[in-house]
Amino acid sequence: MGSSQLTSILLNNSADRYYIEYGGYVMNHISHGIVALARLGANTERLERFVNWYKPRLEEADSFRDGEKIDNDVELLGARKSYYALLDNYKRQLNEKFGGSMESLIANQFPKLFPGLLGSAFHGSILLGYGYAAKSSQ
Repeated sequence: MGSSQLTSILLNNSADRYYIEYGGYVMNHISHGIVALARLGANTERLERFVNWYKPRLEEADSFRDGEKIDNDVELLGARKSYYALLDNYKRQLNEKFGGSMESLIANQFPKLFPGLLGSAFHGSILLGYGYAAKSSQ
């Protein structure tokens, strides 16, 4: 499987489509499964079977978007809110401030955000690692 196929599957099943949690506080691990299966050599058909098995439990992202914009991400450290405002903020920074370089964005932002990622069993850090390993800007 090529990296463009993996990127496409990840984007089609990303937090832009499905919220990062479901059923209250259960973490969405669809991207973890996709990346792990791809690294184990699974073909596209196998990845699609996994996605079709996993996604019925997920919640559509649109019901969690509130149109909020943020200016100070540090104020939200450790808070369980404003996920999509934060996501939009970092997408904007990736492109406008860091010229599309994930390495620069991570190097600049991760040190100040790490203390807020300690909640939820390091899930934010794990997602960051999976995304980076898969070369997915999402």
